[in-house]
Amino acid sequence: MDFDELQLSAPTGKFRVIGFALRDGQKYMIGDFDSREAAEGSAKKHGMVGNPAHVYNDLADLVVRYGSRQ
Repeated sequence: MDFDELQLSAPTGKFRVIGFALRDGQKYMIGDFDSREAAEGSAKKHGMVGNPAHVYNDLADLVVRYGSRQ
């Protein structure tokens, strides 16, 4: 899915994890999760230096970010 088509907001009551490959400028969907804890676990696993992973709620609010930009 092209990121331009990718919505930051998760489905109602869920949390969405999106990864950012800063070196290539790529943004990609990691998945939607039923709980914040599950979403954060996935983001923590995928987030790293140069490839942060962000968790968004169903209002498209950034909940937490793992990994760094540098």
